Formats: sequence, C-alpha cells, structure tokens
Amino acid sequence: MARVFCPFFFRMLAAAALCCALFPAAAGADDLSGQGRAVFGAAKDSVITVKAVISMSFGGEEQVNEQEANATVINSDGLAVLSLSAVDLTSLFAAMEDLPEGVSSKLVSLKMVGQDGSEQEAEVVLRDKDLDLAFIRPTAKPEVPMPNVNLENLAVPGVMDPVVVVGQMGAVA
Repeated sequence: MARVFCPFFFRMLAAAALCCALFPAAAGADDLSGQGRAVFGAAKDSVITVKAVISMSFGGEEQVNEQEANATVINSDGLAVLSLSAVDLTSLFAAMEDLPEGVSSKLVSLKMVGQDGSEQEAEVVLRDKDLDLAFIRPTAKPEVPMPNVNLENLAVPGVMDPVVVVGQMGAVA
C-alpha cells in the first residue's frame, strides 16, 4: 500500500528547505555589514567636503555656480582626489559632440572643509579627463597631518566581490 503525503507535509518541507537556504545567506549578509562598518569606521575621517566656486561663460554671458562635492584625502599633507566634473563643469560636456563654441569654465575658488568644519584654500594639481579625476591639495601645508586613506595596503577586488563606497550626504563636513 502506497503512502500518500498531505499538502501540509510538503509545505513544511519546502519551508524548512527555504530556511536552510536563507540562513547561511543571512549570516553572510551580517558578516558583510560588519565588514562594511569596519571600512567606514577606518575611512570616514578621510572623506572631506570640497567647496568650489566656478564661473561658466557661454554666448557672451557669465554665470557663477557654487558646488560641493566629496573628496578622499590620500596623504597626510592633504592631497585629495575627487571627480573632475565637480571642479570643471566643461568636463561634463566633453562627451557632447555638438558643444557650442565659446563655452568655458574657470575655477574661481576652491576650499577643502575638514570634519571639524575648518576650511583651507586649495588648488587643483592634476586633471585626468579620461578618468574624470582631479587631484587637489591645500595651498598651505596643514599644521597637523590630515586623516587619510592608506594607499599602501589596497585590496584588489575580484569579479563579483562586494565593494564598500564611503561618502557623505547633505552638509558633509
């Protein structure tokens, strides 16, 4: 005589299988969250705010824009890296082939704002349009070393490895 299993049994079996499948993933997610918090804790003071005043001219008219962006300090003297488009608005239009002639931008002022709210005048020292990167540094050497990301012990991510991005939103410094 064959035994007939009731639908309740199959539901319980399916629920048990689902729990077994999800619990290792949940444990991995908790581990990943903890690792992300550790990365954030180590790098958060290295993320600063950059305030830029940029003058755009086009068609004989000039417009002044104020922008804020995040930058990451990469050495104790204050060398920092950020998106070039944050300090050079014409780099945003570089991909446009029909950019009108005579469009230009000029960086009027640039300030680095630390976590404590202190502001330092800064200058752009290198622009890489292909990678959309700008390297900036304070015009005067900081009195105390700035918190920075140590580029000596970088990990090389593999395909499908999780990546943690540390940034700030809103009033960032």
